[in-house]
Amino acid sequence: MCPVDIAKRTHEPIRIRGASAHNLKNIDVDFELSKITVVTGVSGSGKSTLVFDTLLTQAKHHFFSTLPHFNRGLFHMGEPARADNISGLSLAISLEQAETAPSSRATVATLTNIGELLGVLWSRFGLQYCPTHHEICATNVSSSEMARQIMRDYAGCRVAILAPIVENKMGLFRKEIYRARAEGCPQMVINGQVYNLAETLPEFHLRKKYTIKIVVGQLILSDHTFEELAEQIYLASTLASGYIEVSAQEQPSDTQSGDGSQELELAARLAHHLRKYSLSGGCPQCGFSWPALDSRYFSQNSLGRCPECDGFGTLADDASDVGVDGHLYQHRYGVCNHCDGTGLNPDLDPITLSNHSLRSLYLMEIDELAHVVAGLAETIAVTEQNDALWLVLEELKHEVARVKQLGLGHLSLSRRILSLSHGERQRLRLSGILTEPLSGVLYVLDEPSQGLHPADLEVIWGNIDYLRSLGNTIVIVDHDEFCWQQADHIVELGPGGGKDGGAITASFKPSQAAQWREDSLTARILCDAAENADNNTHNNHNSSIDEDSKVELPEKEESNGAEFISFEQVKYRHLAMDHVRIKQAALNVVCGVSGVGKTSLVMGVIAESLRRWQQVQPTRSQSATAQESPQVAYKAFGCSSMTGVDVDTRVVVVDRKPLGKSSVSMPATYLGCMGSLRDLYAALSSAQLAGLTRQHFSLMHDLGRCSVCGGRGYIKHEMKFLAPTREVCPECHGQRYQEMILGIHYKSHSLADLLALSLQEVAEIFKAHRQISKCLAPALSLGLGYLIFGQPSRSLSGGEAQRLKLATYLKVKPKHGEVLIIDEPTRGLHHEDVKYLMRSLKQMTDHGTTIVLVEHHSEVLKQGDWLIDLGYGGGRLGGQKIFEGELSEFHNFYQHSPECSLTAKHLFGASS
Repeated sequence: MCPVDIAKRTHEPIRIRGASAHNLKNIDVDFELSKITVVTGVSGSGKSTLVFDTLLTQAKHHFFSTLPHFNRGLFHMGEPARADNISGLSLAISLEQAETAPSSRATVATLTNIGELLGVLWSRFGLQYCPTHHEICATNVSSSEMARQIMRDYAGCRVAILAPIVENKMGLFRKEIYRARAEGCPQMVINGQVYNLAETLPEFHLRKKYTIKIVVGQLILSDHTFEELAEQIYLASTLASGYIEVSAQEQPSDTQSGDGSQELELAARLAHHLRKYSLSGGCPQCGFSWPALDSRYFSQNSLGRCPECDGFGTLADDASDVGVDGHLYQHRYGVCNHCDGTGLNPDLDPITLSNHSLRSLYLMEIDELAHVVAGLAETIAVTEQNDALWLVLEELKHEVARVKQLGLGHLSLSRRILSLSHGERQRLRLSGILTEPLSGVLYVLDEPSQGLHPADLEVIWGNIDYLRSLGNTIVIVDHDEFCWQQADHIVELGPGGGKDGGAITASFKPSQAAQWREDSLTARILCDAAENADNNTHNNHNSSIDEDSKVELPEKEESNGAEFISFEQVKYRHLAMDHVRIKQAALNVVCGVSGVGKTSLVMGVIAESLRRWQQVQPTRSQSATAQESPQVAYKAFGCSSMTGVDVDTRVVVVDRKPLGKSSVSMPATYLGCMGSLRDLYAALSSAQLAGLTRQHFSLMHDLGRCSVCGGRGYIKHEMKFLAPTREVCPECHGQRYQEMILGIHYKSHSLADLLALSLQEVAEIFKAHRQISKCLAPALSLGLGYLIFGQPSRSLSGGEAQRLKLATYLKVKPKHGEVLIIDEPTRGLHHEDVKYLMRSLKQMTDHGTTIVLVEHHSEVLKQGDWLIDLGYGGGRLGGQKIFEGELSEFHNFYQHSPECSLTAKHLFGASS
């Protein structure tokens, strides 16, 4: 190929031809290089299928194909993309939606690699002080000097001298054992159990961790045994690279030194009386020395974990130990006072760097940590041109700057990931890919706007735009108007979801929206937004100063206190407010920039206080004294008191737990329809004649499901050096059931036939069946009628999964006094999908349900009955209530104080 052809090809776009995965209808699409393309469309239209299952999958296969066949078997390549041809691809980096709940051990330190770098810094360059005398442990001693120190410390006692050769490591350790036997050592302690070296030792397993200590000898300390003690110390330090351990017994037995018959006695002493010494360094006053330190000693998940809380940073607290789920986990436990919630062992605090212990850094906000890291450049090691220290510090500065760059400087390293809001989690994940100065890379992002306030999204978009300027190609799946407006190109899929989607309905630049208004829902929304911005100055001018919500709100509560549930003196994390109210039988929306305290308020104070109320409610309802004070046997969470709740007030939290991940999980099972269907089919006369029970119609039992594919409908072939492939089951031909089950029909449909239909089609068949219709109705009201009844849950988009979870709560008849709390219900939803959601939520409030949302979506804010806006920034800058009231009052507030609220600025900014 000539140079001219090569140059021409480098400027050609990424071309996809004949994409047909899932519901894609053999589509063709181009993505321009060094541009930002946003792929949008209603939920289920095929966006994720096009971008991730086709574009990203093929990019991964191109990369793996460059590896040797043996190395390919070490990676999970996935199935190849279903398209006729894809060209113009480069190395790809992706950020997909994270549905799996994070570990309760995960912290900001572990998720950002800052913790690992700090561990290396402290273990290699930290100054080791004696915990008792605060003297630097750096004096070299001889075996004779160490023997005299031990004689002073344990005069007249019987001691065992041990060599700690292995600490919490995996291996077979043959070399160490042979050497100990050759030196004539009598015993070995393996994971606390004493073994005689002359006998058979336990079998070691490569996957198991061991702590091994060689018992060099035992003796009673006296002037006659001094030389023997010095020899044993020398041998132990030789075996353990300069370290020894001493186990002492104040009342010596008659057993002579070196006797190996006292294994149980020695094991008991090792459990309670053990002291470490080092010949290469120790306290000049008491001889204390630290073990050979590495980064594991400074990790809350390894040797450095707090002994009280086992590294979790929390301890069970009976006062707050109520059954919580998912993202409310952090409210179930109290902070461990031993480690202050860091999970690190406080015994390591004497090891410092620039007068800072590692725990003190974990308790700092990252903004403050950045100044400390910069100050470490002034340490003695750096002034002496220590290249290793420079390397670690530079990498640490880079990691800290990454997090700060995305506006997360208010977080501390000890903060548990479970306690973060979704927006904070999203930005932490983005920090790893959006701040690297790479070029010529394909970035594939799945809804970077989710969980983010518009002000936060501007920060994120600045990083995305920077990547584009470096010559990278960015493809984003998103529904946010701001992302549409800032993109270079928009690709819309549709026109509907499921079978009705999978086609390219529009492909245009944001400046061309007016030309596509008649054909594209996205273009129509952009045009309407531009027109509303132009006309907004002429609207809502009937608001007057004397209707200011900030003045009238307290009087409203006094006149109708039962209308609100009030939380007084809110003090939790960074929250500091005199009172907060949620309006009953109304749609309450809590908004504000990311990190301001929305999740702490809603998922912490409000949800947990209501849960505690619900916990004691059965006891109170059975009480004979109906006028008993609500505060009896009840303590609010994160506030001084909660008022306005009724005896029957109950709370339901729609959490972010992922849908079922089993191979047979599908909408039919998740909505609870399969139980009724199994009963219905088992009751048919044809089924009873065949002796079939309801278990025969279950995909979880071998009685009726296909024995070859296990009820999945396909067989997955794993090939060592190639990507796995799927084949339609040759036994059931994708029908999932055995032949005898497929012969049972209801209205000419077998159970397998029903699983291949859409929810809307199944609803039509069973419109006279009350129980099944009741299960399907909420999903249909949320616009999910296009979903395939038996579609695997893992193939659902984020928006579909979000609404499907909500549908399970909506199928229960709304109750007056029930409080429904949802964290960002619009996540993954297109504007058209939001309409279905709001319609369902409004119907619930009409029936008396109180709904509390954490949300940023402008359409939700505009339809909210009661808004609570928090400010003014993240972390310690936040936690304040800027406004609470109705939308019209919020507009008046903004007109008089336009600089107070970033939320109002983005909602009404065009009118200022």
